[in-house]
Amino acid sequence: MAKPQKRYVCQACGSVSHRWAGQCADCNEWNTLVEEANTAATPFHSKHNLQTGGRAIQLVGL
Repeated sequence: MAKPQKRYVCQACGSVSHRWAGQCADCNEWNTLVEEANTAATPFHSKHNLQTGGRAIQLVGL
């Protein structure tokens, strides 16, 4: 089972970041990022594992 992802939400503007920083990148307010557990995956994400990457395919000109 995958480890729950954390996210950091700015309390001033609502911007979401996946790593903590002292200053919000969007509104430039200091010490406003608060850690939250990431919300449950949507049904689409549950059905389609998008974390595994993919394989490269060669594009062919017409």
